[in-house]
Amino acid sequence: MREELQETKIFNDEVRIETLEEEIDFLTKELSRAIGLGGRNRKARNPSEKACINVTRAIRTAIKRITEINPPAGDNLTRMVKTGILYPYNPDPLARIQWHTN
Repeated sequence: MREELQETKIFNDEVRIETLEEEIDFLTKELSRAIGLGGRNRKARNPSEKACINVTRAIRTAIKRITEINPPAGDNLTRMVKTGILYPYNPDPLARIQWHTN
């Protein structure tokens, strides 16, 4: 298309030049969306991967909010909650935590 654009510019066909430039811009944008960092192909995620990512984001957001209100509790959760495929909370067996309810 770029070669055709160059030829069209030689013949000064303004309508065709504009059409080709729009097509090139469109294709460039579409291709850039399909290619990941470093030119690698982007992998389509399956629904379970998307769910894991969303759950991880939600957990991190919640822990961040908890940390703003109660730094010790937030620090504990940051250290003890693991994310990935499973989301366990593994309390430190050496730390004595006293939970208070209001």
